[in-house]
Amino acid sequence: MTFIRLMILFVFVISTDGCREGWKQNGNKCFKFVPRLVTYDFAAILCKNVNASLLSVHSDEELQVIQHYVTTFGINNPKIWLGATRDSNNHQFRWVDRSPFDFSKYNNNCPTNSTSDNCLLEPRLLFMV
Repeated sequence: MTFIRLMILFVFVISTDGCREGWKQNGNKCFKFVPRLVTYDFAAILCKNVNASLLSVHSDEELQVIQHYVTTFGINNPKIWLGATRDSNNHQFRWVDRSPFDFSKYNNNCPTNSTSDNCLLEPRLLFMV
């Protein structure tokens, strides 16, 4: 169990009804950034309590929306939990919301080929899984 404390970015898939108050809409998803330092397990529980999951990213456009949204909170170098985990059999990443792991934009140093390396880096934000 990891004890790293990072901030939370919830994602909630919606219908055409729009987002709840305090959430940001992008396409068919609503995002909510919670600037609170918590462990991955606690972040996942908080998401579940509001019928959401930790963030999964599927395109450059979605990543740019998330980056812009998070920077509006004025937090320098935010570290954000992603809703990804490693498969215990093949050690490949997979999204906890069961969506396809079809997009990655890793920084040069992460993830490495180590099966214990659980970070996904993007140039302006640090995402952890």
